[in-house]
Amino acid sequence: SDLGGVQGSDARLFRERMLGPQMLLMLLRDPKCFIRHLSLHNVVYGADPEAEEGSNGRRIRVRSLNSIDSGDYVVPSYWAWAKIIRSFADIGYDPNGMLMLSYDWRLSPALAERRDGHFHRMKMQIEELVRFHDGLKAVMIAHSYGGIMSVDFLNWAESRDSGWAERYIYSFATI
Repeated sequence: SDLGGVQGSDARLFRERMLGPQMLLMLLRDPKCFIRHLSLHNVVYGADPEAEEGSNGRRIRVRSLNSIDSGDYVVPSYWAWAKIIRSFADIGYDPNGMLMLSYDWRLSPALAERRDGHFHRMKMQIEELVRFHDGLKAVMIAHSYGGIMSVDFLNWAESRDSGWAERYIYSFATI
């Protein structure tokens, strides 16, 4: 998953991907600025970095992107999920039948829920997808840390609504 939605200390970086071309140029020109954008002020609470002198009190905010485009390419020409998304399209899926449930990989699952409401959003989006497709259950595919996030999410959903996974998830695979 990709981090996006940069806001704060440098208006030129608003809504830039952390691993996109503009930010990679910044890494070469000003590595301290790049690290400042990628850092969390307080790892325990997942807080954003403090505002800097001359930034009018704005904090740097980096949030995960939430669209099918968030995981297709990490940087131009370096695919993450693009070939898998394309393969699903080849067998009949379209963007209305797929979700990319990105997360901020700097945070623990509990912090992602507390700071961003990540599990609540996942639950609502999966339920809506299943409703939109007349009750056809979802298949979850996760990669790397996404597998840990997904297992924590399923446990979280079950703890709030017993039988939720049975009603909404057809299968779950990690790759």
